[in-house]
Amino acid sequence: MVNKAAGFTLVEIAIVVVVIGLLLGSVLKGQELITDAKMKNLETNFNDLSRAIFTYQERYSALPGDDSYAGNDDSSMSRFKDLKTVDNGDADGRIDGDYKGYTQECGKIWQHLRAAQMINGAITDNTGPPNAFMIGRIGVGSYQFNFSGVFIGFTEIPPKIAIIFDERYDGNSSPQQGRIRSERNGSLISDYTDDKNLLNLLFAL
Repeated sequence: MVNKAAGFTLVEIAIVVVVIGLLLGSVLKGQELITDAKMKNLETNFNDLSRAIFTYQERYSALPGDDSYAGNDDSSMSRFKDLKTVDNGDADGRIDGDYKGYTQECGKIWQHLRAAQMINGAITDNTGPPNAFMIGRIGVGSYQFNFSGVFIGFTEIPPKIAIIFDERYDGNSSPQQGRIRSERNGSLISDYTDDKNLLNLLFAL
């Protein structure tokens, strides 16, 4: 009796190829769903924080972070005078400091919003919460990057995500104009051709 050499038939090879294709498709679809969920969470981050800032302004007639009656001077005018760790702003209508570094009023804004119980977190913490992509954080600043008012920044965002938001909100892919802008190292980028390095995505209020 002659032994036949073992091997794969064309049918078996085709089945393996189909299975691999299905697995790859499932993985890619799963990654797409995860990315979509993170984008929706980023929008939620923006909407929730915007609402908190506007509510604070409406309630106290002051910009959080810039509020000169927020706290620790023991004045009868202090809004949160029992919270000795809350620092006052200078009431100049700006949120001063580096929104990424949480210095000056860019840090005080988190104290003010938390003292007012408008966002979660320890009142002593002057850093913003992690953003939806978990690598970077959320920051707030004003009158930087050619914005004429307050903006919310999300650090360490993939460029492909920035492009989607830019096109969705501004109808274009310009990182230097409109409501959505993108920066690296303190300067607005000129375009999105660098798709490898993370950037900071800025939303105007």
